[in-house]
Amino acid sequence: MTPTRTRRSASWFTTVNGRAFVVTLLSLLAWGVWGYRHPNPHPWQDLTRGVYTDHFSHLNAARAFVRVGPRIYREGAATIGREPTLEERRAFPADVRSGGSFTGGIYMLPGLAKEKPWVTSWSGIARPYPPGDLVLVAPVAALYEKTSLSFTRANTLLIALFVLYAHAGFFVAVRLVLRQASWARPVLAIGALVLYFEAMHAALEGFYDVAAIAPVLLAFEYLAERRALAAALAYCVAAFIHFRVFFLAPVAITAGVSFLAQRPWRSLRARDAVALLAAAGLALVTLRTFSVLVPTLRTMEMNNPANVFEHPALHLPVLSFAVVASACAAVLVAAAAWFDLAMVAWLSLCFFSLRQAMGWHALIVLPWVIAPVMRARPGAGETVRSVRLAFVLYVALAILRTMLWPGDWVPRLFGP
Repeated sequence: MTPTRTRRSASWFTTVNGRAFVVTLLSLLAWGVWGYRHPNPHPWQDLTRGVYTDHFSHLNAARAFVRVGPRIYREGAATIGREPTLEERRAFPADVRSGGSFTGGIYMLPGLAKEKPWVTSWSGIARPYPPGDLVLVAPVAALYEKTSLSFTRANTLLIALFVLYAHAGFFVAVRLVLRQASWARPVLAIGALVLYFEAMHAALEGFYDVAAIAPVLLAFEYLAERRALAAALAYCVAAFIHFRVFFLAPVAITAGVSFLAQRPWRSLRARDAVALLAAAGLALVTLRTFSVLVPTLRTMEMNNPANVFEHPALHLPVLSFAVVASACAAVLVAAAAWFDLAMVAWLSLCFFSLRQAMGWHALIVLPWVIAPVMRARPGAGETVRSVRLAFVLYVALAILRTMLWPGDWVPRLFGP
């Protein structure tokens, strides 16, 4: 290798992208070593060992979709398939007989191998996810379908795949942090660490939501750079992956308004036209699927303590959330942070009306904490970030009932 090429290679690792890549690679290797040294005895392979079931439910939904198509968005597995006979159950491999949690079960479907039935959770309702989840798990679903891969090993591969998706988001996150004055700003660093640990926790428990982190962060980044079309496309990719990206709807609205304000029809290039068509196609598929699933979503369990339609205005969680949101809004008005004001207003509307409030719902909102500050008074960056972090931590603790810190799950990494 010539000295010139060596210097060029060495200089790349000193760039923001190079340093972000090194940090991400080291993290990925560390988790790989942990996974190798701490094999999981439970066939579901989730960190909690037999509690979380999303990963294999997505895998089997992808297999079922090949047979029944969009019907999975209208009916549950219990309606589409049939329960196995006693003889069929006895013939299942031991890991398949572990079932699909108390909310689901095992179902037979024409076209599926008898030893690899439809194992799922929440079998009584339609699949409440956009089609992106099927695309993300398709590689493992194909392996499970076409080879002798066991149910346990398929779950291992799914968890590993989700860890990989989480690290794609981690790479974008580290790059954003380094571009915003390194790790010297404490609020930015704290937000990045919270996002990292929460993403890894979710991935190890089998939540594919982590795959949306990278496109969400890219949408924020492109929006700050005034690349409206790129931001819109990244947002549409993220929403195609998970409906919970709707929590960040001001990103899409701002990108759309900015794009139209640029009057793109005057000088639309071929690649812009392709990006525009891709964004429109993804948005159409996502919104159409969501509209079909609205009746299902309205039947979900009601456990949100801040839902104003189920609780009176003087209900303590409702009242305290209103006070916190108003205080955050007041600080953002003083900082002239209009985009973040819109985010707080929209998120407040979401959490005042959601039926379900679960701890893992915070994951998709966390990228906002480390996103570039836009449309704010000069010098107000740290104030805006502090408001973001305080708002998200309050929502997580008071509404979603999670502390967003690794102390409640890291011990399980090295437990028996």
